[in-house]
Amino acid sequence: MTMVVFLSCYSGEMLHLESLNIYDGFCQIQWYNMPKRRQKDILIILMQVQRPLRIQYRGNSVDLRAFKQVINATYSCFMLLKSFA
Repeated sequence: MTMVVFLSCYSGEMLHLESLNIYDGFCQIQWYNMPKRRQKDILIILMQVQRPLRIQYRGNSVDLRAFKQVINATYSCFMLLKSFA
């Protein structure tokens, strides 16, 4: 079960990082030297990729920070239950 949660969170983190790389890549090309039609296309793409992509579940981002929070909460509950046993 832990591996499933980790892989989901890791995938969300990688998606976020790669979406940032796409934006950086489009910013670095010399789109202003291209034909007008291509410039318009690239401008539309730049507007779409300005916001990094994130996987969300019930309003929370699924990334490595979320995985850390799940593990910390699980460990805290485990220790609480262990103290009563």
